Amino acid sequence: MTHAFPKRWGSARETRGFAHRRNDPVTPWAAGGVRVSVVAHESLVIILATGGSPLGRTSLAELPQATVRWQRVECEGSAACVAARVGHADPPEAFAARIRGWGRARGWAITVAPSGPPG
Repeated sequence: MTHAFPKRWGSARETRGFAHRRNDPVTPWAAGGVRVSVVAHESLVIILATGGSPLGRTSLAELPQATVRWQRVECEGSAACVAARVGHADPPEAFAARIRGWGRARGWAITVAPSGPPG
């Protein structure tokens, strides 16, 4: 399978059926179409899936009270990995516990590292 790689950071990249764009946010929407945008902290999140629920580009959009700043998705066979910078209102320790529980319910392994205030 051939891959088209970007010539510069803002261009699209086709990888195993996913189209990626730098800074292409996946932002959850609240009921009534109001964008959730309260962000006091940012964390780096790595999600690994070798089974369980499917993991893809829109998976983090299901995480309540969080805004995806950027993400990368890689797939190989039945394995998938998402790396993302996520903005959230809760303190880093509370967010880490919350996203790990959210991922565990889907059969995923999650690593979280606080990255400081948004900016």
